[in-house]
Amino acid sequence: MPTRLRPFPARRISSPYGWRCRPGSTTKSFHLGTDYQVPGGTAVRACEAGTVSDVRYDAASGHTITILHAGGWSTKYHHLRHEASVAVGQPVDAGQVIGYVGHTGTAAHGDHLHLEAWRNGRHADPETYFEEVDTP
Repeated sequence: MPTRLRPFPARRISSPYGWRCRPGSTTKSFHLGTDYQVPGGTAVRACEAGTVSDVRYDAASGHTITILHAGGWSTKYHHLRHEASVAVGQPVDAGQVIGYVGHTGTAAHGDHLHLEAWRNGRHADPETYFEEVDTP
């Protein structure tokens, strides 16, 4: 089984995966990831060894890195402070610093990391990704 690490040791979940009302709204929408509230500038580490498949900036997600892992998994790290410290095609190790917490894009509640976990093209609860015991 591959080594899976959280992006930083201490964390506070400010918005879990699943249905929620966005800050300032009464309309529910599905939140595809988990938001971890940590101080801006905190190092973000790759959750698992893999290969960087995408590095981009967009108005909603801000600076984002996507890493492909074994077993059909990928992880996406959103709202990073600066441009990525890694490049597309670069292999990364579990625990390697890939960026820093920020609030780029439409980060409604300040500095945080929005982490998504995907398996075979379908979103999954990042907490399940960390708790998974068997990776077929």
